[in-house]
Amino acid sequence: INAVMTKNSKAPTTTPAKTGTKPAIGAPKAKAKPIKFDGKFPRELRAEFTTTKGDAIWPVLPPAPPDTKFNQGGDYRLKLRVSLADAQPIIDAGAALHQEAAEHFEKMAGVTPPKFCESLPYSHETDDQGKETGNVILSFKNPATGKSMKTNQVYSRSVPVIDTRKQPVTKQGGGGSILRVSAVLSPFYKTAEIGLGLSCRMNVVKV
Repeated sequence: INAVMTKNSKAPTTTPAKTGTKPAIGAPKAKAKPIKFDGKFPRELRAEFTTTKGDAIWPVLPPAPPDTKFNQGGDYRLKLRVSLADAQPIIDAGAALHQEAAEHFEKMAGVTPPKFCESLPYSHETDDQGKETGNVILSFKNPATGKSMKTNQVYSRSVPVIDTRKQPVTKQGGGGSILRVSAVLSPFYKTAEIGLGLSCRMNVVKV
């Protein structure tokens, strides 16, 4: 598994819209024009990376069944605790990818993204007093099912979980397990309310 080389990039920013004359009281509000964007981004707009060793937090990985609490089709989930120094290249790659996705969105839709999704697949860990611990929590999620665009049939998807000998893991791991993850960051856009965001999917998990 090869780590991705990234360049330091500034996080994307949004500029508040200038306010004009206030409408008269009782005047009907102008409807916002619908944004014409199909939500599809080029395959090259993504960033692959491999984490250092980290502590697993409430993993839901094969051979355990997927989590169906929020998605009927099921999701495999993992949160991984790593140091800020180890996470920084991933954060930098995410910031650069977010900006490139915003530029693609503007090119295709003719307008800047209405907002950036506040929920990103990485966050600073805090203790019980709300102070940062110096660690970062990386969040991964893989849908356990998919639907073929050609046949419209639903199919199952899994996440390869291997040991140091590259053999499939047959026992379910728990919190505190030491893992490395090969993953990919990808941009997404669903609605103006959710905004432009990043997803993080696992390619391979190594125990």
